[in-house]
Amino acid sequence: MCSSDLADAHPAAYDWLHQHARPNRATNDVHLGNAAHNFGLRWRFESAGGYHSLPIWRYLNLLYIANHGAPYPRDKLGDDLTGQGLWRFSSPIVDLLSVGWVAAPRDRPIDLPGWSRAFTGDDGVDVWQNRRAFPRAFVVYGAERVADDAAAARAVAAPTWNPSRSVIVEDDVGVPPPLPAHPLPPSQPSEFVRAGPDDLAVDVTLERPGVLVTSEPWYPGWRVTVDGKPAASLRVDYALRGVALPPGRHAVGWRLFCPPLRDGAIVTLLALAAAAVITSVDARRRRRRAARAA
Repeated sequence: MCSSDLADAHPAAYDWLHQHARPNRATNDVHLGNAAHNFGLRWRFESAGGYHSLPIWRYLNLLYIANHGAPYPRDKLGDDLTGQGLWRFSSPIVDLLSVGWVAAPRDRPIDLPGWSRAFTGDDGVDVWQNRRAFPRAFVVYGAERVADDAAAARAVAAPTWNPSRSVIVEDDVGVPPPLPAHPLPPSQPSEFVRAGPDDLAVDVTLERPGVLVTSEPWYPGWRVTVDGKPAASLRVDYALRGVALPPGRHAVGWRLFCPPLRDGAIVTLLALAAAAVITSVDARRRRRRAARAA
């Protein structure tokens, strides 16, 4: 059975991931075929592959960096990066994106430190677990400031970068000082209070000032609050969301505000209401004409 056949046949690995993947993300080995790129949507678990009808360019470039070890080399997009997925699983970006599971064909084992086979399917598709995957949100106590997005892309592509020790930021508002000589390890949030497509809530405790990093893509419409008060949302590690926090326990919440979608929804509702009125008026006219004819 070829790889594309495996993807179309609903392998048992996908059902297993639906039950076990959370809270980490999953992705597919690209050799499963194109049909597997949206398996997270079809079987309702979070996929890190970036396959979407409205992709975010920075996130696609982050995946490209993970796969190639360098930023996308062209000024204009000349390739379909939405179907690239993730395939160089040794990249620290894979861990950063909280990729804890990979569905892969039996003949494509992931022979890397920290990886082990978690599920063996009778249909030839297995699930591999990444025990080095970062939590969905974590604190970093050191920061590297860069000038712009191009510098940020180069920074996350650098082979010496350790995302658990240094966060890449393009804005120094509220960012902690550079990496100290003896950094503290990242701390995991105590609880994910809420996680949805347009909101996220996390409780976290910090030992000293730091940056809370999430594996969620950054987008201008995201707004963040800390302990109920508005805060500055940082674009960190080139394509992800973060917020600077003081020491102590904090409740952090993100919510998506997208004016174009809101305005489009309003226009749609008004159009539906107008259509309903027109249909109702037309129906009454037809009934009156039928009554007069009778």
